[in-house]
Amino acid sequence: MTTKLCNKCGRTLDIRQFSRDRHQYDGRACYCKGCLRERNKKYISLKEMGLKPSLARFSSVELLREVELRLRYNKKHNEL
Repeated sequence: MTTKLCNKCGRTLDIRQFSRDRHQYDGRACYCKGCLRERNKKYISLKEMGLKPSLARFSSVELLREVELRLRYNKKHNEL
């Protein structure tokens, strides 16, 4: 095998454009190095702004709703 399809960008690239990953069936990561680099940059910039990357996918209205739900959940489970 000399090429592989990136699951993120959909491009077919040379196998050397994928990091090694022994957990994958072919021994290579499912995302190319370029996509991983972009994902890591986004993660680092969110952390520098003081945001939790897991909450970055929400719009402002959705984020307020999510925080409200999490507060209710925590309050409910702390009372038990």
